[in-house]
Amino acid sequence: MPKLPPPRVGEPLIIKGRILPFSFWPVYRSSRRYGIRAPRQFVSNPWLLICRSINDQLRSATPSLHNALAFADQGEDYLRVARGANLLAAKPVLLYYGLMNLAKAFIVTKKVRPLLDSAYHGLTTHYGPGGHEFLQSRLSITRSVPTKLNVFDDFATALGSGIPPSCVSYNVSQLLPQDLLGNQLYSIASRHPLRYFKL
Repeated sequence: MPKLPPPRVGEPLIIKGRILPFSFWPVYRSSRRYGIRAPRQFVSNPWLLICRSINDQLRSATPSLHNALAFADQGEDYLRVARGANLLAAKPVLLYYGLMNLAKAFIVTKKVRPLLDSAYHGLTTHYGPGGHEFLQSRLSITRSVPTKLNVFDDFATALGSGIPPSCVSYNVSQLLPQDLLGNQLYSIASRHPLRYFKL
């Protein structure tokens, strides 16, 4: 293996007060196998890593494994189509369904539920007096009950974050600026500058 060139002069990349780690050797070798040296991994294509994680955690749970992998595959397809599409009106829907399927894969992988048949989104939109007005619309969260499963509630449970015990409503105009994917839609609708920038 050729010797690496000397490092260039520079400064550590710090995000939110933490150094962004980087290594040419993120993998170590023990006497039996290879392992990941750092717990945080930056990848250009996360889907192989997601499917590997699902396989590792659900190896013995065959129906759940198949369901989680199917949701991950659907999520990947939706997000790939959204990335390549030049359809302004359809792109948010594709992104939403891609992320929702990824959330379903996470719910099954974390064993909150083995299956998610006939699950509802768990988010309801309420429009203001002007109809489908961006500034007046609100979003409410619905909890899961045995007769009606809601993906948003189960996803919060899988994350361990929890959501308020009663049905809570949020202003969409306050939510979108905080969301990496929704920020561009917010910027266009409200005529405000973008709040995120590429590193």
